[in-house]
Amino acid sequence: MSHAPGTYLGGIRTVECLRQRSHVDPDTACWHWRLSISQGSPAIHLLDPESGKPFRARGRAAAWMLSHGLRLPKGWVCWGICKHDDCVNPAHSRAGTRAAWGAWIAKTGMGKNRPAKVAANRRIVREKLAKLTPEQVLEIRRSSMTHVALSKIYGVSPSRIGYIKRGEAWADVVTNATVFTWRGAA
Repeated sequence: MSHAPGTYLGGIRTVECLRQRSHVDPDTACWHWRLSISQGSPAIHLLDPESGKPFRARGRAAAWMLSHGLRLPKGWVCWGICKHDDCVNPAHSRAGTRAAWGAWIAKTGMGKNRPAKVAANRRIVREKLAKLTPEQVLEIRRSSMTHVALSKIYGVSPSRIGYIKRGEAWADVVTNATVFTWRGAA
């Protein structure tokens, strides 16, 4: 670092300004942003290269714009080729259409199996596709009615009722949980 912490550096106008405000990891060459983070990614205030007006951009998009000297074209997105969400190294940023981004993910497999994304996708799928609420799942588990009768009441298949009763579906909805019934990973 070439300056004392807290020194005013005059705003972000160049790629070098990004580097100065980041911690450079010598192993990965990632520039880990040390200032404002919003919703998990860097929030960077910079000047529009075309109009000169200030605006706010996400970390990777800001890095790409500063390195190319122009704003992202309409409909384009910016993504990273490293696994660090706080990286603002322009060499780790790519930009293109959503189709290009999807093709890149399919080719590299980079976005797969990231725990936070997997959990978020599961919640989204459940909310979109679920006919049942957690309260209804608890009612099904407590009920002594047959699977066929419950399936008619809730509008799902009898096999789905069986999965719910056995805890194979909606496993995170727990019936009568206490500290004595909870089993943590041994």
